[in-house]
Amino acid sequence: MSNLSSKKDTNPSERWDQLRNDFIDQVLVMFLIIAIVATPISISRSLNTGWLFLYNVQIILATTILLLYLFRKRISFLVKSTFFMIICWTLGMASLLTFGLGGGGYLWFMLFHFLIATIFSPRITTMTATITIISLALVGVGYTTGILKSAVDANSFMVRTSTWATVLVTFGLIMFMAFRSIGILQQSTRELFKEVQEQQIQINHMANHDQLTNLPVMRLARDRLEVAFRRAERNNKKVALLFIDLDGFKKVNDTYGHAAGDFVLQISAKRMCQVVRVNDTIARISGDEFLAILDDVTEKQAAAEVAKKIIIALSQTINRDDASLLVGASIGISLFPDDAGDVDTLKRLADAAMYKVKKAGKNNFTFVNDED
Repeated sequence: MSNLSSKKDTNPSERWDQLRNDFIDQVLVMFLIIAIVATPISISRSLNTGWLFLYNVQIILATTILLLYLFRKRISFLVKSTFFMIICWTLGMASLLTFGLGGGGYLWFMLFHFLIATIFSPRITTMTATITIISLALVGVGYTTGILKSAVDANSFMVRTSTWATVLVTFGLIMFMAFRSIGILQQSTRELFKEVQEQQIQINHMANHDQLTNLPVMRLARDRLEVAFRRAERNNKKVALLFIDLDGFKKVNDTYGHAAGDFVLQISAKRMCQVVRVNDTIARISGDEFLAILDDVTEKQAAAEVAKKIIIALSQTINRDDASLLVGASIGISLFPDDAGDVDTLKRLADAAMYKVKKAGKNNFTFVNDED
């Protein structure tokens, strides 16, 4: 059985943390684009407004973003995401305090809370949203009461080309970040969901199949038997259950070791699978015991022919390194519905028939109702 890749070995929680970290690195790239493109355009307004404190803030934040990008591999997810929140909050508040609603600072608050909701828990999102609303209300009270004043005349500010260029570029980049972030998050979520599904398939396979031979275990064999019973009843057919025990397996194990024994089990499983039809089932139910489920059997002789083929196949020499390993097979056969109508009884009868073969000399087969 092939192993899962290291990427899929992580549990869903760890994988989600990895995806969130990848997401924040993508956001960092988009922040860097804004810093490179929007910051110079915004600072160009100083030709008309004079140098304002806001421009110092923008230069400091742009430098911070550059440093975060350069050292992103050494910085934890929590630190990077916290810095992003601080950057958005600071830009939004500085813009509001400098230009009021004319500066578009509320756009940064919108992006800030979008990222908060994407990265952090609903509780943190609710707390920060409450703080933002209270802060906006206080700023609004400050402007409406005259305590706060815009750093420039609103009318002259609105007619300047640099103002509109800054607004358009900033708005466009923020919208790009929002849409891009949604796309990254959707892709990450789909990827995580796909990996969880693949892991679930692997888990189900491991629960229903023997890890050494990759054959179905009794749990899956029982389900297939019950399905075969229903199909046989509809089609007026029979189901043959062959209980197979390897002869001489203990001797191989004791003489050559467990590794040789495992090799014999694997080769024996492959040989039995090659003998039966595609719609039939070979299952491993314990150490050296197997079941063969023969579906849609029309007569008793068909099961006998398969049993003969299995005995011949398992009696062939198995070569491993310099050793020639030999085993055989004792097989007991029961039929549905002739011998029993349920899985447990049919299995028990086939097991009993197999032990009759063991007592009679091994390497043979017999039916439940055959005479001793």
